[in-house]
Amino acid sequence: MTAMQHEPSSLDERMAYTLRFRYDIQSVLFELYKFIRDKSPNLEETPHQQAFELIVGAAFSLWRAIFLIEADRSWPSMSSRLEGFLHKVVTDNAITFQDDKANSAWTVGYYLGSANMRLEKAHEKLLLSKQLGEEARNAGLTLTETWNLSDEHTLMEWRMIFESMCTLFKLLNPDLEFKKLVTFARVKE
Repeated sequence: MTAMQHEPSSLDERMAYTLRFRYDIQSVLFELYKFIRDKSPNLEETPHQQAFELIVGAAFSLWRAIFLIEADRSWPSMSSRLEGFLHKVVTDNAITFQDDKANSAWTVGYYLGSANMRLEKAHEKLLLSKQLGEEARNAGLTLTETWNLSDEHTLMEWRMIFESMCTLFKLLNPDLEFKKLVTFARVKE
């Protein structure tokens, strides 16, 4: 296991991880904010700008997903939630966080998939960088494609995507010390 020593088994243990992960994603969002606010010179190259924008999108998706992580992602639950979600979009033409929460059997996977795809694209952009291309090739990302839908797996999937996001952001911002910032991530340095 890369992110945790073992998969959390009890509800209390999963909730404890979830609370820590909320802190982690909020901390990274703050670092992303400071990075763009401070007009980092590493954002002068077009592939870096594009990668950063994709990393911010992934961070938003992970931020949203962590609040939905306890979902029952079995097909019966997911299919009924998909139906409810589609009905809400078609009839109301609007989705709120409460709708995301009510349909979390599907929406948590949507946000995790969104983060994963954005990080794949961010990695591709960084591979085009003259300055960071070689480092990006050696980044060792652990993006996911599995469909194991257990609670424990969803939490682990979130963590693996989070670690990959941190790895890519660290390429753009090598001075950032994730060890002090993140409670559980094992970011490759």
